[in-house]
Amino acid sequence: MKKSAFFFCQWTLVVAGCCFWAGPIGIHAQDALDQVDLTVLVPAGGMDDEGNPAGLEVQEGDVLLSLVQGPTSMFAALLNDSAQLTWAEQTPYRGFYMKPWNEGEFVWYDYTLRKWTVVDRNWNVLDTLSQTLDADDDYHDVHLFDDGSYLVVSLEQIPTDLSEFGGASDATLLNPRLLHMAPDETILRQWSGEEEMPLDPLLDNLSFNTVDALHWNAVQVDAHGGLLLSMRNRNQIVRLRPEDWSIHWKLGGADSDFILDDPIWEGFVVQHDVHDLGQGRLLLFDNNDFDPEGEVTSRVLELELDTLGFTATRVWQFAHPDGVYGPTQGSAERLDNGNTLIAWGTSGGGQGTRVTEVTADGEIAWEVRCGTSMNVYRARKYPLGMLSGCTDEQAWNVSTSTHVLHETDCVLEASEAFGCLDDTAENYEPEALYPDNSCIYAVTTRVDFAQVAGSGDVDPSQAGYARLSSTGEVINSVPLSPETVGWQAAQFEVFLTQGTHFYAFVHPDGTVEDLAREVVLEAGGGAVDLGSFCYNELAPCLGCLDPMDVAYNPWAQEGGECEGFSVAGCTYPSATNFVPSATSDDGSCAFVLAAPCPGDLDEDGTVGIGDLLVLLANIGTVCD
Repeated sequence: MKKSAFFFCQWTLVVAGCCFWAGPIGIHAQDALDQVDLTVLVPAGGMDDEGNPAGLEVQEGDVLLSLVQGPTSMFAALLNDSAQLTWAEQTPYRGFYMKPWNEGEFVWYDYTLRKWTVVDRNWNVLDTLSQTLDADDDYHDVHLFDDGSYLVVSLEQIPTDLSEFGGASDATLLNPRLLHMAPDETILRQWSGEEEMPLDPLLDNLSFNTVDALHWNAVQVDAHGGLLLSMRNRNQIVRLRPEDWSIHWKLGGADSDFILDDPIWEGFVVQHDVHDLGQGRLLLFDNNDFDPEGEVTSRVLELELDTLGFTATRVWQFAHPDGVYGPTQGSAERLDNGNTLIAWGTSGGGQGTRVTEVTADGEIAWEVRCGTSMNVYRARKYPLGMLSGCTDEQAWNVSTSTHVLHETDCVLEASEAFGCLDDTAENYEPEALYPDNSCIYAVTTRVDFAQVAGSGDVDPSQAGYARLSSTGEVINSVPLSPETVGWQAAQFEVFLTQGTHFYAFVHPDGTVEDLAREVVLEAGGGAVDLGSFCYNELAPCLGCLDPMDVAYNPWAQEGGECEGFSVAGCTYPSATNFVPSATSDDGSCAFVLAAPCPGDLDEDGTVGIGDLLVLLANIGTVCD
């Protein structure tokens, strides 16, 4: 792996205006979070038919998305297990697939260098992976072994005369060469698609000048050390033996070694992303199938292989109930809890592609939709905190993972680690790590003093709130701090923890009303409004209900005396929207704000000699 060209690479990218690295910490110049448009279609846990939370299990972890917006617009994005977008970065190069590499490293395909490129968590280039051939390379997949060696694919361009098969005499064959490379770039082993799976006019479309007969798009090492190759243009999965990379079998396509037992569906077509699940089972993303009605749709397919009788049996599949179709790209990954994470590739039909986590029973546990301009090449879920976190070992929230892509804030004090994690609570602490049952919720009520004996002489500040036991005993009473909000009315606000509470009002004379009231506070419910109440009376509060009357009481529940017609509007003569006929100010007044720099007469951003000259030139001027 060569490192000599990195300084040239970085300088080239800056000159081209990519603005990817900004200083030693690699801060990106553009906030990609604003550009990655994600909509949660199904929240974490799923929904039932009535739209209520279904309580489905969601695999803990971070979802890393490799997003493709266009030939020169690629993104990496991170979702938490609640389907919330937590991080995104745009690359200055075409990078279809991002995946962890060595400790603290990630690998992207650099379409400018035409090399797989290793970066650290701050996106500084560390290395490139050699493909050795002068011809084109391949951006679909790469694999790292524990000893530091790696698998990479190059596309060898071979001039070929296809006239005898009805093709062009000057055609170019794209030949995938699978290379096993040592860390020092020595070729340990190689495999040629053209030699092992030669052109066949009965299998391959030879009508193009450039013939990509196989179109390799994924490689996986199975449980026994063999290699699984996805050959999209042959509609085929090929296994290579571990000892010599000879072809063990072919699954799917016109020359399949297996009889596929897949009721109704006619095998898989132009598939992506094959995985060995163990026990003779494979998982793949089947891009293009045809259902009995002839409508095109995609699916995830799990097959059980019998390599003695050479039969393949479908044991599980998931086709989206909305008929989602992704003709290219896409992925499927079986998670530790048995769920399956699906990226639907280039699906969307103008509505945006999707990423779905589905249970073994075919229930959607969560789902997001990307913007209409984006495709999801692949989606992978990694252990929680693997891709983002704090690296300070003294912090409460230190990450144990070596794969930290995005550095989050470290919490050094225990008091900062615990707090309320309900975003509807008044004391929500988004930076807290652990809940501490401290959430409090606003409870508001309005009290009308119109029926209090001696009405106008009542002091609202003398009123209070008494917390009661379930049997009505006063536990404690606290004064309320009212805010006057209406005619002879005051609004009170108290803060209570989640649960059931009993309370009563304390009259201005200190007595506690006999009526015990109940309020139930639930997490996620937000503020609770208890409505209007009258002192000394259980009857509805009296007041003028005419909003055009000067005596209008917005908190009244029953009609009272009104005093006369009123006109709502701005009653301040200095306001720009002053209404001379208004009798009731409606809070709409607008005022001309003073200039942020009062002495800047020439508006050059500073107060200087130029401003003095302007002033002197205008002395004596009569203003309209």
